[in-house]
Amino acid sequence: MSTIDCAFFAALCRKAENRVARNGAAFLKFDCRVGDDCDPMFITVRTFDASTVDQVSRFVAGALIYVEGKLSVTKRTGADGRPKVDVDVKAWHIR
Repeated sequence: MSTIDCAFFAALCRKAENRVARNGAAFLKFDCRVGDDCDPMFITVRTFDASTVDQVSRFVAGALIYVEGKLSVTKRTGADGRPKVDVDVKAWHIR
């Protein structure tokens, strides 16, 4: 899987969630929407940045954010048999 650096503005789809990785590291996960209302793209963002994880209460549905990180795209087959594309970002900077 290859990744590219990215930076974008987005709106949160729902509030962010605190999670814990298998290695015990705390991280923040949320889904956001980029693009216009006619043709939006949905991206799952994860960050291990401690200062961001501590501010989880600021990341609520509809909040506008700026993200910098590594973007990856994964193709898979959904439960309905149709092809799906997952877009994920491992973020190092979120404001």
